[in-house]
Parts: sequence; C-alpha cells; structure tokens
Amino acid sequence: MTSVWPAAMAQRILDYREAQGRFTSIKDLHNVTGIGDKTFAAPQDLGTV
Repeated sequence: MTSVWPAAMAQRILDYREAQGRFTSIKDLHNVTGIGDKTFAAPQDLGTV
C-alpha cells in the first residue's frame, strides 16, 4: 500500500483474521470493516497475503 493505515485499521484486520482464520487472497481484506472499493483501486501488486 502506498500509505500507512491507522492503528485502528490494523486492529480490525487482526480481529477479522482471528475470527475468520487466515486470508487466502488479498481480496479477503474487502470483508474487513473500513476496507472498500477505494482501497482496491490501488495497484494490488503492492500487497501480499
């Protein structure tokens, strides 16, 4: 990602992963509250799962 996410967003990602298990695709992040279409408008080769 080209920017650093706020700590609250990082915590939501961790909470989601704890509840749902490992991410299998970067698109799984779309299920995390606060991550939407705008996030995925960025080039996806900037992140890995």
